[in-house]
Amino acid sequence: MSTKKKQTESERTASAIKQKLRKERIRDGTGDSKTGANVTGSAAAARLAKVMYINIAGRVESGHIRGAEQLMCSYEFAYGPDWRLQDQPTSTTCDSQYSTNVPTRAGATAVWNFPINATFTTTNIHGWPRLVVTICDHQLVARGYGVCAIPPYPGHYIRYIPVFVPASSAPAQTFLGWLLNAPPEFRESKFTAQNDDREVTRVSSGGVVKVVLNVTTRGMSEFGYSEVSETEGELGM
Repeated sequence: MSTKKKQTESERTASAIKQKLRKERIRDGTGDSKTGANVTGSAAAARLAKVMYINIAGRVESGHIRGAEQLMCSYEFAYGPDWRLQDQPTSTTCDSQYSTNVPTRAGATAVWNFPINATFTTTNIHGWPRLVVTICDHQLVARGYGVCAIPPYPGHYIRYIPVFVPASSAPAQTFLGWLLNAPPEFRESKFTAQNDDREVTRVSSGGVVKVVLNVTTRGMSEFGYSEVSETEGELGM
């Protein structure tokens, strides 16, 4: 019995020591976690304060495109190496639904009204974001490309993006493309937002796309850039 009592007492003592050590470990871990959270939060705040923010929200409203009935519009952004895309819709393609291209007196033959939403951060304005739109028919054949620069000042904007299509280098290729329903296409849609080899590219007008944009900025004054346009400053807006 004495041996059993000694074992019981030793077990109780060991369990008490374990509980005490566990409490101290939990207390120390809590304190460390708070300190770590504060340090991490301050570091994150300092890091976020050293970048410029550009938020773009809006919609691709409508388009007036020649020569197709069922049209779909997709968009993407082209930007420089110093820019980082922080937020964008979960859809990887950013494609609209198909819209019937029916001529109307108002001029808008295809209405999509699908949203645009993106947030960028940067430390350099070189490579300012540009919005690239691509128009496709129901057979996923490109029927036009367009590009416009995102406005550099906060505000509500309406942009009419000219749409153009690549032109064949020879009449025979134009006839063959019409016969096979395979008109010329760019290898990548972002080519329209680049400067390289654009001077040797032949294009023809294909219509226009209406885009509505709401732009907000943050932290540009810390980098020496004005967040109010000169026109608005002169008008006292």
